[in-house]
Amino acid sequence: MSHLPAVIRNSIQNKLFASFLIILFLLLTVAFASFMVIGQLGKASEKILKMNYNSIIASMHLTNELEDIHRGFVLCNNNPSPANVDQLIAAKAKFSEWLGRAKDNVTEKGEQEAVDNIEIEYKKYLAEIETIGKLTLLENDSSQEIELSRNEIRRYCFHLLQLNQDAMFVKSASAQEVAKQGKMTLVLVTIIVFILGSGLSWGLSHRIVRPIVMLKEATQKLGSGDYSFELQRESDDELGILIHEFGDMAMKIRSFNDLNIRKIVDEQQKIEAVFANIRDGIVLIGVDYRVLDANPSSLEAFRLKLSEVIGHHFLEIVKQDSIFNDLKICLEKRERVISNDGENIIAIKTGDKQSYLEYSFSPVLTNNNELMGALFLLRDITKLKELDKLKSEFIMIASHELKTPLTSMNLSIDLLRESLGSNPKPEDMELIAIAKDDINRLRALVNNLLDLSKIDAGKIDMHFQSLDSAVLLTTISQYFKKQLSEKQATMELEIPTGISHIWCDEEKLMLVFSNLISNALKAIPHEGKIRLVAEASGKYVLFAVKDNGHGIPLQYQNKIFDRFVQIEDQNTARGTGLGLTISREIVRAHGGSIWVESNPGQGASFCFTIPVEPNQFTTR
Repeated sequence: MSHLPAVIRNSIQNKLFASFLIILFLLLTVAFASFMVIGQLGKASEKILKMNYNSIIASMHLTNELEDIHRGFVLCNNNPSPANVDQLIAAKAKFSEWLGRAKDNVTEKGEQEAVDNIEIEYKKYLAEIETIGKLTLLENDSSQEIELSRNEIRRYCFHLLQLNQDAMFVKSASAQEVAKQGKMTLVLVTIIVFILGSGLSWGLSHRIVRPIVMLKEATQKLGSGDYSFELQRESDDELGILIHEFGDMAMKIRSFNDLNIRKIVDEQQKIEAVFANIRDGIVLIGVDYRVLDANPSSLEAFRLKLSEVIGHHFLEIVKQDSIFNDLKICLEKRERVISNDGENIIAIKTGDKQSYLEYSFSPVLTNNNELMGALFLLRDITKLKELDKLKSEFIMIASHELKTPLTSMNLSIDLLRESLGSNPKPEDMELIAIAKDDINRLRALVNNLLDLSKIDAGKIDMHFQSLDSAVLLTTISQYFKKQLSEKQATMELEIPTGISHIWCDEEKLMLVFSNLISNALKAIPHEGKIRLVAEASGKYVLFAVKDNGHGIPLQYQNKIFDRFVQIEDQNTARGTGLGLTISREIVRAHGGSIWVESNPGQGASFCFTIPVEPNQFTTR
């Protein structure tokens, strides 16, 4: 109950209001002093105007009216007309009026005596004029006396004028002195008011600003994480309350921060423990492509120390442009990058030991979707590679061992056919044909398995040479004339003039074309069409085998190059499912790439690129 009035009494609003009242009082003091000075100056000016100025005007009018009286007497003596008489009477009346004003406005020493002398001489002047009949002879004694009286009146009027003029000069000097004193008074009052106002303003501003400065400094410390400050409440006004509440808030934040720090430290230790003990390699990369952190598994994989990778550019650690391009795609598109078909494998050789790492990139995003960098994830697949190598060697040995019995079976079937004579039974010939086809299919499968095993084992022999692209396509088209004529199909060549030579293994590249064209022949209808296309594409030549068959279903387009994948189509002869896989590996061995473009029901286009000059793949 007693606290609320104290707050109201000590509020900033009341302090400001009281300060403004004091400043207003000081301003009113200056205004009052100015009013007093102006009043004194007004009184001094009024004295001059009311006392002296009226007497000066009266003395001037008395002189003028005296002349009018004299002129009127002269006119009346010469011509006593009513107009002249009226003019004389009016002049006398005005002289008497101004003489009365002069009597009523006597203010200076000697002024009363001058007015009395004017009145005496004026009466004397009138009496002398009345005793003279006509003023015709100015040289007589009466005329001289009149003139002397008139001059005396003039002299006394001038004396009256001089007295008041002298008094005006004196009073003007006095007024100037009053103005000077008033000016000094105003200056003094203004200085006093300025000092008092400045002191009051500084004190009030300091009292208001000091808590604000304290709050500002406390806020800066709070923002920088320094919670060690203490705020002292210096008043009971709103700012004092605010400082008190801010101090309480800072203490709560300090307690909360201590608790959060403990939690963060615990979580960080957990993360570091997981990061350090996870078997897969993890490398944290910033948006500037520099390594921020790496776990022991990744350092062991690259045979490096932590100090040798932190802060270094990614390309300094992994010196492969293709992997760096995957990193750029991950950061630019903010999506995970996982290469397919074994392209995301790093081979690291240390002495006689060869190890293989499968990698992927994953973006690191905050809750606000802000990109912080990327994770370079490494998984050791050396054992898997070794198992795959054993599998390939087993397949190669098994395939090689199968070639001899298959050759024997093929010869036996040929001998059996000859033993049937010239008129074999149709059912016997049908069985022999079926067996012959099965043996040929098995021989093709075995040959493909052998080729694929050699490719997987890295034992495929490549003999690169410069080859004319146009000659290659022309040669290919000649090999398939018989198959084309059997289906009454056509093959078109689209070869631009001046197409570049390519750097390739002719035998292996012929196998690629053979696989692709064989698949096209299976896919096209009777009287179908196949197109062989070649065109320049930078440092490569782009080849395409296009057909107007039934196309590749969408669900098969992403895996058409995988092993043993065959399209389930009753109208298409089934193969081994290894031709496209072998073709892909041969194209990769050339440093090119292969893909398919197809709309179901509108044919398919198998495209691949071959370099026009040696590169890092074709010079190994």
